[in-house]
Amino acid sequence: MKKSTNDLDTVEKTWWLLQGLSRSLTVVIESLEVRHVVREHLQEAVWAHLAAYESLQLLKKSAPKDFFALDRTFDLLSMPFFSALSSLGHNIWTRQYRVDSGIRAVTYKVVQFERGNGRVTAVFATDRAQHAARLAAAWALFLVNAGMDVALLAVLESGVLKIQPEMLKTH
Repeated sequence: MKKSTNDLDTVEKTWWLLQGLSRSLTVVIESLEVRHVVREHLQEAVWAHLAAYESLQLLKKSAPKDFFALDRTFDLLSMPFFSALSSLGHNIWTRQYRVDSGIRAVTYKVVQFERGNGRVTAVFATDRAQHAARLAAAWALFLVNAGMDVALLAVLESGVLKIQPEMLKTH
């Protein structure tokens, strides 16, 4: 079966996004002592991570062979990405999310939505509570504006629980 032009474009776009994520993380690590550079490149990494995740969701259905290698690369880059969010984020977060250890969720979802009508514009799903909490804090800092907001949801077998953030001082 021949690949469609859209699949090839999505594969190429995803590789470029992963390269951008890698480059942003490298600059974050190299610039640890320069706060504004860390913040700028951490923001770029958050955007690249989200865009690559969304591209991968498209490829999962339309080009599963390409998806496997790209998804593995995404997973490998996600390790330093989430480490950077964990170790650097506490200095810049405006919200902090804590997931109670007693919560037994099937999955966690970080959701970006329009404030006015509740329309969902982006979703990241993971089975790791700490990753979801860190990503929700990053999205709250970098993706929230007058018209958009972020929520962290724990999807339980019995329903959905919204995790309320602790609002922090703006740094």
